[in-house]
Amino acid sequence: NTAGRYPTFPGTAVALHLQPSSNTGLGTRIVSEYAADSWSGVKTYFQHSNAATPTYSTIMMFDNSGQVGIGTATPGYKLEVSGTGYISGAFSTGSTITTPGYISITGTQDASGNLRFSAANPYISASSYITFPGGAYFSSGTVYTEATLQARGGIADDGGDLNLPDNVNLGVNALYVNDITDVVSVGTTSPAAEAKFH
Repeated sequence: NTAGRYPTFPGTAVALHLQPSSNTGLGTRIVSEYAADSWSGVKTYFQHSNAATPTYSTIMMFDNSGQVGIGTATPGYKLEVSGTGYISGAFSTGSTITTPGYISITGTQDASGNLRFSAANPYISASSYITFPGGAYFSSGTVYTEATLQARGGIADDGGDLNLPDNVNLGVNALYVNDITDVVSVGTTSPAAEAKFH
């Protein structure tokens, strides 16, 4: 039991203590707590003490509903960790990952990509703008957009060509280029000659 010098629990508890006989402040214990006359609220705690007098802190716990807590005695999820975590291998999830903070990638540049999408035609959904304070660089491939592309700072030449393989319409027909006929027009999309100005 937990009577005497061991901390008490709200319900009835039984405990297994592992400690050296020379120092009763050191040790590990496994505590099973349950409501009086009922096993419906069973909670199992893995605790450790490293003090001159027994002062146990919960390292891990789990309850009869299957919720597990690491660093917390009151998990609100199937697995709740209070503190940091590290996974040396791959991490997979069959559902959505939600974070109230941010995801930080601290590894060096990887030729295969630090942020990888292995599925075909993946997409990133954002409720507002996606901001790249340091800029964005695409070393290969094609950047597609089916929406309007706005360049508030303009488009600058960085040594390459600006290839637009489709019709170009600047403003409301202010400048129109037909990629099939190579006709350039101002104020109209159907000029009668190669160049027509209104």
